Amino acid sequence: MALIVVYPGNAVVGGMASVVSDFNKEFIKLETDLYYVCTHDKKARWSFFSLAKSLCFFVYLCIFKSIDAIHIHTASNGSFYRKSIFCVLGNAFHIRVVMHMHGGAFAIFYDNSNYIIKKFVQYIICKKVTCLVVLSESWFNWFTDNFKFINDPVVVRNSVEQVISDPIEINKSSDFKIVFVGRVVESKGVFDLLQAYSNLPFLSNTNLTIVGPYDQLIMNSKLNSYGLTGKVRLLGALKREDTLQEIVNSDVLVLPSYNEGLPITVIEAMACCTAVIATNVGGIPDMIQHRVNGLLFNPGDVSVLTDLLDLLMSNDLLKNKLACQGYETWKDKYTFEKNFPVIINVLNGAK
Repeated sequence: MALIVVYPGNAVVGGMASVVSDFNKEFIKLETDLYYVCTHDKKARWSFFSLAKSLCFFVYLCIFKSIDAIHIHTASNGSFYRKSIFCVLGNAFHIRVVMHMHGGAFAIFYDNSNYIIKKFVQYIICKKVTCLVVLSESWFNWFTDNFKFINDPVVVRNSVEQVISDPIEINKSSDFKIVFVGRVVESKGVFDLLQAYSNLPFLSNTNLTIVGPYDQLIMNSKLNSYGLTGKVRLLGALKREDTLQEIVNSDVLVLPSYNEGLPITVIEAMACCTAVIATNVGGIPDMIQHRVNGLLFNPGDVSVLTDLLDLLMSNDLLKNKLACQGYETWKDKYTFEKNFPVIINVLNGAK
């Protein structure tokens, strides 16, 4: 199979890039002919020229290579607008176009759009895309409620490779370690986590680590306002293996986001046998049952987040139960052995 993969590129970090990277490893095992088309650039002012260059390369591939399918990874706002051009071109060349929908804010983007934008989005997804891939059952329900599909979307859950060989081998330290992984921005709820952490009664027995790119001035201001200067580990963006090691070494991963699709970081925590506290947004409730394999709370509810952190600090039995049940959930639903054959069938036209 010959495949064009359209994605933001390595200049953009996040869950979408992780999915593309993981898929690449699986495609290579199948000896797939892969052609990557990047739509973004590290320097925003050059993004237009980067997109124009990518479009030229894309057209070249469609004309001179025997392409079987186009796999387009997208989210909302500018990401969708950029990728829509490739959908139209791919459709014009009569090549199978598979749109893989990521970002959890797509519903907000669509609902807040005017009539013309909504019609444009409907036109692209229902007329120019051969098959829409969504990350969870809740997203499937939202799309089928709002769009008139000829062929229904296909659910392909995000997956994570095996991280640990046996959860029994994991030994957490005597201190209670909390980790956040993601972009340090308001929409990720990380500042809510800082406030909740500052409210904990036993700060001397806890550690908070933040992994992800951040603005130094903003972060210094937030830490100072919550009395946390010098009390939080700020590691910035790390390599994937280093990030996973931080998750393995932690007691709980907290993802207090206001919008999500099916976050890779939550699945990674499950695969690491690390307990999860997350907001009940996007596809997260499809993964986590409250007090069964994780803990859920409403985004922005700092008081409840504080209580949940305090609960796990004082209840090792519950913490270990959530971690082990999360690990079992990963094995049952979020491995490549379970999910990668589905995307292969979609790209081949079997679904």
